[in-house]
Amino acid sequence: VKIVGAQNGEWNKDKAIAIMNAFLQANDKLDGVFAANDNMAEGAMVAAESAGRLDQVKIWGANGQSSTLKLIEEGKIAGTAYSNPFDQGMTAGNLAMYLLTSGGGPSKAPATGVIKIAPFPATKETVGQIAPADRP
Repeated sequence: VKIVGAQNGEWNKDKAIAIMNAFLQANDKLDGVFAANDNMAEGAMVAAESAGRLDQVKIWGANGQSSTLKLIEEGKIAGTAYSNPFDQGMTAGNLAMYLLTSGGGPSKAPATGVIKIAPFPATKETVGQIAPADRP
C-alpha cells in the first residue's frame, strides 16, 4: 500500500468531492480511499463516478449512515465501518447502571476509561445483515 496523500474533508461531502477531484487529477492510478466518515466517502464516490473512474477506486467510509449502506448495496461504495447506535447506547446505559449499583462509582470503571465497541465491516456481502431499524 502506497499512501499518496491525506486531506481534511471536515466531515463535509462537498469538500470531499473537491479533494477527491484533486486526487483523481494528480493520480492516474488510485486504487482506494478511506474516508473517516460516510459523508466524505459519499463525496469521494461522487467525484470518482463523475470522472468515470468509480470502477477503479474502492471507497470505504465509517459510521454506517443509511444513504451509504444503500450505496454499498448498489456497489458504488465498497464498505463502511458500521457503528450501531443502539449498541452504543445500550453499552453506555449498562455501564451507567453498573457504576450506580456497584457502590464504587467511577473507580469501578475500566482502568483505561475506554470501552471499545468493534464496528461491523459492512460490505456488499454483509450489509444485508443490518436490520432496517438499525440504519441511522
